[in-house]
Amino acid sequence: MAKGTFNFFELHAEKLVLGVGGAFALAMLWMFIISSPNVIEFNGEKVGPRELDERILTAAQRMDEKRKRAEPPKIEVPSFREEVRSLQDKGILAGGAGMPVEPVLRLAGEFGREIKIEGLEEQAESGVVDLVTPLKPSIPKVRTGRSVAVRAPTVVLTSESPSPNQPKDATKVESSEFPWVSVAVYFDKLAQAGEMEKARYASYRRKVYVAGVDAQRQEVQSNGEYSEWQDVPHSKAALDLKIPEPAFDERSSTLTNKADIERAYSQIKAMQQAILQPPFYNVEVGDIWDLPPLPGWEETDADDTANAPTEPKPKERKPKPKPTQQPPPEGRRMPPIAGGGEGGGGGRPGRGGGVMGEGPGEFYQGAGQVNTEGRAKAEAKKLMQNALKEAKMALMRDKDYGKAMDRANSVKNNPDATTAMKRQAESLIKDIEKKISGKDKSSIITRLSGSGGGGPPLITHPERGSQVVAWAHDDTVEPGKTYRYRVRVNLWNRYVGQNRLVRDPAGARQAVVHGAWSDPSEPVSVTPSTYFFLTSEKKDRAQATVEVYKWRNGSWVKNTFDVGVGDVIGGVKKTKLEEYDEKDKQVTEDVDFSTGAVVLDLRFDEAVELRVPQSKTDFTYRPKPTLLMVYLEPADGQIKERILDADRGDPLRARLEEEL
Repeated sequence: MAKGTFNFFELHAEKLVLGVGGAFALAMLWMFIISSPNVIEFNGEKVGPRELDERILTAAQRMDEKRKRAEPPKIEVPSFREEVRSLQDKGILAGGAGMPVEPVLRLAGEFGREIKIEGLEEQAESGVVDLVTPLKPSIPKVRTGRSVAVRAPTVVLTSESPSPNQPKDATKVESSEFPWVSVAVYFDKLAQAGEMEKARYASYRRKVYVAGVDAQRQEVQSNGEYSEWQDVPHSKAALDLKIPEPAFDERSSTLTNKADIERAYSQIKAMQQAILQPPFYNVEVGDIWDLPPLPGWEETDADDTANAPTEPKPKERKPKPKPTQQPPPEGRRMPPIAGGGEGGGGGRPGRGGGVMGEGPGEFYQGAGQVNTEGRAKAEAKKLMQNALKEAKMALMRDKDYGKAMDRANSVKNNPDATTAMKRQAESLIKDIEKKISGKDKSSIITRLSGSGGGGPPLITHPERGSQVVAWAHDDTVEPGKTYRYRVRVNLWNRYVGQNRLVRDPAGARQAVVHGAWSDPSEPVSVTPSTYFFLTSEKKDRAQATVEVYKWRNGSWVKNTFDVGVGDVIGGVKKTKLEEYDEKDKQVTEDVDFSTGAVVLDLRFDEAVELRVPQSKTDFTYRPKPTLLMVYLEPADGQIKERILDADRGDPLRARLEEEL
């Protein structure tokens, strides 16, 4: 490169750079300031940055105004209700020109009923129905007892129930001893239907279906006052129905579990007898269940003597069993009591005064074996208990009243039967007679055997058939305690899910309507499992001898205990039972005679006013020195007393002694 040219660029380089920068600045000034600025197209117009925000805001405000003024397009929806009514008015036989069909058809004959079209009838009732609270039942009546039974739950058989070929639960339910109370009321279904009519229920919704019977109890406390009301726990003897809660769609308020509700409704309709009048457990020994003494079903004569102390009766002399002179012939079987042997035939009780057999006191056990007096007595007692059980099963399950009467009479007329056995036999005979004469209450203790749809009719008031009997069982009571009960009847809600038909839509969101509580019953004291009595005193040791009776497997056993101040009466003690082992030896077992009562004081030679007879028809009270024991009763927490001379002649003790 020539020296002159190089010098020119070198001398003017800065000027050239400044010139290019100035030209770029002038171009930018022209493009962004002097010339038009950047624009975008909005709603068909070109706007700059300054106008864009304002245009967007204006467009949004116009859109909001249009939304507020907008109306949905009108769609003509056909009135299906009017179409149905029009078709109904025009008639269905002639295509609109025939005879009209009325909403209520006229009677087809003298035996017919009005046939009402439910949908047409319901139109006039929309929104005006008031839900009816079930009426208060009658004052409850109660019955108490003590039994040995298997407390297996009563179940409802459904299509989902296991078939007979499927394996059953391996857990075996054992029988147990327990006290119980049953409480019964009358519920007037006709009066309830009348209340539904007043509330403008549709005629086909006025039928009363009971969904459950609730019971509550109060307990007498140590201060003599009643506790608060508490719910009676559900008894396994009663049905445990699982009624689903209605579920609704929040938008449309329609019932979403309609199938479950309808299934529960069908089940309740089919199970009315088992819901209102649940069967009792199959009693093995002890008190047989019977209907509490409601008006019209009260006991007569000796019906209510089971728990009432009676004056002691002189013991009859019982003939001692005599050994047979010769063994029975080869192959001869033991004669069944009242035909209740292995084959369950129709034999008769043995002749003479013995328990069984052909002569007085004759008793066979196997071929050629002769029993002792104690074993014969124990075996006879067991056979009579079996006869009572067979009589009960023949009455309640088999409906074989002849067999039931035969078994019961064999025990009633047997001189070796205890007082308790004879009372049970007499009670069974009365139930059989009432069953045969038509005044039936023995059928109400039939065990549920199927779906519950069949069986005998509901038990009602003997003179007022609209008053149905409802009862509940309480097998959680404690021996010796005193309770009183109240009952309410719950009904199936005939308007469940029908929101538009009831005045208060909340009433359609419940499947069951709970009733009003009855007035309280009279107090009832639960039969205790133990009794104790003073029999003697030991002054030198500051002790008293107490005789304790224990109810065990349907009969009473006793033993004695020496107690002092601070001791708990009773305890576990070896006791001889009226049972014999394979070697013909009397069985001795540990029996728990615990009473829970605590001795607080022993007062020897306490001057106590005692009843002293002056003649056969007169008596007086005189002070007499005797032993007085003060103790704490565990059942109710109260402090009580027992007197030696009074206990020695106590009628209850004499009755218990007879039943040993």
